[in-house]
Amino acid sequence: MKVIRKIKKVTPMDYECEDENNNKSSNISSKLTFLDDIRNELGFFHLAVRPLLAAGHESELVYFMQSMGLIQQFMNCNNCEKSMKWGPSRTIDLYHWKCPKCNTKMSIRENSPFTEVKCSFKKILLILLSWCNSDDIDNTAEILDVKKTIIAGLYHLAGKTAEKYIKSNIAQWQIGGPGVIVLVDTFPEGCTSDTRFSNRPILCLAELKNKPPTLWFQALERNTRNQLETRRLNQIKCLEVIQLIVHHESIVVARRNSTLCSYEDLKQIENKFKLVVSNEGLSRHDSQDQRLFDNLTVIWREALDVCMAAQYYHHSLVQSFLFGYMWRKRFKQESYHYLLNEISSVVE
Repeated sequence: MKVIRKIKKVTPMDYECEDENNNKSSNISSKLTFLDDIRNELGFFHLAVRPLLAAGHESELVYFMQSMGLIQQFMNCNNCEKSMKWGPSRTIDLYHWKCPKCNTKMSIRENSPFTEVKCSFKKILLILLSWCNSDDIDNTAEILDVKKTIIAGLYHLAGKTAEKYIKSNIAQWQIGGPGVIVLVDTFPEGCTSDTRFSNRPILCLAELKNKPPTLWFQALERNTRNQLETRRLNQIKCLEVIQLIVHHESIVVARRNSTLCSYEDLKQIENKFKLVVSNEGLSRHDSQDQRLFDNLTVIWREALDVCMAAQYYHHSLVQSFLFGYMWRKRFKQESYHYLLNEISSVVE
């Protein structure tokens, strides 16, 4: 999956739009100038996908979708259970499944993650690329001339894909290690003076091993009428996540005055880690090799930005957004390739 040779810059190509009736509109190459400077330019998108988005490569694109497992490679007829074959179609997908025995037809999107997505495969792949690059939904909608609801749905699908993969491979996502400091705090109380009732609280973990720090986020429950019970459940959740994510030989640091995950709360599980200390005790364990930042404000700057951005999402989508952030930070240039490899797994 890694690029092992240098690729020359590809000249801009024309990309044609198609509506649901397969009518071609003016090309959108002028709007897709972001493809020339895309952060994935030397990655999988540039090598394997971008050439297939050019006009005249529609059939190749469909076969690419099939080879990646994004649409089904085999299909049996629901009527006679005979193996179906692809046949030409005047739909936006160019092909459909057709039974050679009873002539039953089915969409090639059947049993795929895109069954209900009302746009072309070209735009689906570009929208998923936009998710990998953290592009804004409104801007992506304007550039690609696609409804915001469609983009939001595909962003949610990408987030759920990241969530499922991370949860299934949680051991690979542990932070900390022998003698490594892991800071614990919660948004909004530990990161900003803004403590509005409407804010969705988020547990934030920062591994002080590299620069910038590796971050982990866990969305918590927002205050309800029973605030004491909500706080109790959030405290339990914080301790569960920390034990799952933080390596047992780490030095875990927390504030004394946190209401959701304080130093005193962590003392309950201090036997699980090399050391549990308060912020005040951090300096005694902060060696020269691990002193990566001058102060906590700098350390939490990126985490604050992520948590603030998460507040714009519906409460049911906040954790998917956070998983998406962690996915992109881990896989970087290869996040698009990994996403396409894993996205079919979310089909139930």
